[in-house]
Amino acid sequence: MDGLSVAASIISVLQLTYSVAKICHQYKFKIYAKSGLIVSVTAELKHIAFLLESIRDLESKHSGNLSAVTEVVKHGVLDRCRLVLTKLQNRLQKDVSATGLGKLKSALLWPLKEKELHETLTVLERHKTSLSLALDADTVYEVLRWLSTNDTSLSHVEACGKRATHTGRWLCENEDYIKWKSFLSSVTHETLLCLYGIPGSGKTVLCSRIVDDLDQNVKRAGVGIAFFYFNPHGKYNQGTGTVVSALISQLCCQINDLPKCVELLHEKCNGALRQPRESDVVTTFKTVMDEFTRVFLVFDAIEKCLERQRIFDFFDLVLQAHPNKLRLLVTSQREEDIEEELSARRVVSIEINNSHVEEDIRIYVRSRLQKDIRLKSLPLSLKQEIEGTLIAGPQAMQYDFFPSRRSNFRYPTT
Repeated sequence: MDGLSVAASIISVLQLTYSVAKICHQYKFKIYAKSGLIVSVTAELKHIAFLLESIRDLESKHSGNLSAVTEVVKHGVLDRCRLVLTKLQNRLQKDVSATGLGKLKSALLWPLKEKELHETLTVLERHKTSLSLALDADTVYEVLRWLSTNDTSLSHVEACGKRATHTGRWLCENEDYIKWKSFLSSVTHETLLCLYGIPGSGKTVLCSRIVDDLDQNVKRAGVGIAFFYFNPHGKYNQGTGTVVSALISQLCCQINDLPKCVELLHEKCNGALRQPRESDVVTTFKTVMDEFTRVFLVFDAIEKCLERQRIFDFFDLVLQAHPNKLRLLVTSQREEDIEEELSARRVVSIEINNSHVEEDIRIYVRSRLQKDIRLKSLPLSLKQEIEGTLIAGPQAMQYDFFPSRRSNFRYPTT
């Protein structure tokens, strides 16, 4: 169903709701019957009208690009709502239009209609709930899309595609890493962990492993996980405000309701007419953390961050605000200013050495040789040659080297 069809359905049901609400109001005064139930139905209709108005406005703003509302419409909620409203309209209109004996008859028959009206009220409440949930979902989506234009999941998926099942196993078994993620120590300096590695040592791939490890083994109710992959050549702005906004967006997706502080930030920016100031975003982030008992933040390639000092200042602010619930992890090359900044914060560091890289490359190469449709049928001796060449050569430090070099090896012909 396209956007125009959805909009047309919303408007038609909204107009019908207005009409039935008006008839209910007339019914209450023209028919000598108990009015309490009619008042309840009228109130329910007003709620539905309000929801439909809100959905209509949101729909027009986004040109039909509302997934939750569209899904509700596709599943016939509006059609069923229209059917109930039309039946109610026809039923009540006949009584409202009655005069003389007809009016008296309608009043006398009221007890027989009460049950039917109760059933109608129940159905309307159910449809209202469906519309309300759809509106809430799309409103949250609108706010989070405004807050963060940087889709960090794309970087994560790309990094995950460059690793095999057991890549980074050595890191997951590292004592410092286990202590860091398990909150086994309350010592302040153990809240910040840095994974150092030279260019091409697989830091980004390991970062993706860390994020997934946290999600699989630490994630539960009250635990938040957010990450950011720095890439100065990416298409999105990666200023500090943008980075923190992306973190907020990820954390908000992990709780049931949109935090009030995020709603207020949206309102402060005139409902997405402008982007928030960095200071407001940082303040909002600290408040969002109140929704969690523990939060893990993972940053890849901090040496590629164009605003390093401001990012480090952000680290300080959130650590001061929530010293006992936050864990920070960064990957980086060893650069003098970064080492000085992290040392000042008493970071625990892990070095990616050659043996770690060789192990991960070997795991990855073997995985590709087993799964690649063109490589898995190669003779064992040729597979061993490929594995040895890739691991021993200088290119072994590059995780993305293997796919591009595949054509250098001769495939057997039949």
